[in-house]
Amino acid sequence: MCRYRRTRIGEMFAESSHRVRSRGGPEVNVFSLYEVFNGIERDLGPDDRICDALSRFETLLQTLAAQRMVVSQSLLFKRRLWMDPKTEMIMTEGIQFENELVYHQVYHDIMTGSLPCSDDEHVAFAALRMQCEFGDFVSGSEAVSDLAKYLPKRLIQERRDDVTQQYKDLRGVSREDSKRALLSTAQTLPLYQFNVFHA
Repeated sequence: MCRYRRTRIGEMFAESSHRVRSRGGPEVNVFSLYEVFNGIERDLGPDDRICDALSRFETLLQTLAAQRMVVSQSLLFKRRLWMDPKTEMIMTEGIQFENELVYHQVYHDIMTGSLPCSDDEHVAFAALRMQCEFGDFVSGSEAVSDLAKYLPKRLIQERRDDVTQQYKDLRGVSREDSKRALLSTAQTLPLYQFNVFHA
C-alpha cells in the first residue's frame, strides 16, 4: 500500500472509471468512497488521500478495540448511475449490468425517501417490483405477505389491498417489462436525478 500513499480519491475514481469503460469518461465522477460509522456516512472528497483515510479508519478500530467499545464501521465504495431518459433506451442489451444497478439504486432511493413520490406512486412501484421479482400473482405469495420490502412502513396497513390489486392487474406482464415500466415511471418523477438531503 505504501506506493499509493500519495494517491488521491479523485485519481482512484478516474482510474476506476477508465478501467470499467464508464460512459462519460473518467472526468465524470460516478464513484464515491464513504466512511460509515453507526450508519452515518461521510463522503470522502476527491482531494483526500487514500492512505490517510485507511490510516484514520485503522486507528479508530484499534482505539475502540482497546476500550472494548463496539461501533459499526466500514468503508463503503459506491457507484452512482443516472441514465438520461431523453437520449438513452432504458434496457438495451449492451448495458444490462448498468441497468440492473440503476434498477436497484432507483428502488432503494424510492424506499428511503431520497426519490420522493406520492402514496399512489409508491403503490404502483411496489406492484411493479413484485411482478418483476415473483412474476404473476399467486394467492398467499411471499411478496404480499411481506410488504415491508416493497412499501414504506407507514403505508403497509392502509394500502395493502391497493398493492395486491395492482399486482393482480399486472398478470401476464413479463419481469423485464415490469422492470422497464418501473424505471420509466421513476424517470418521470420531478426529482429524478437529484439528490435529496433531509434537514
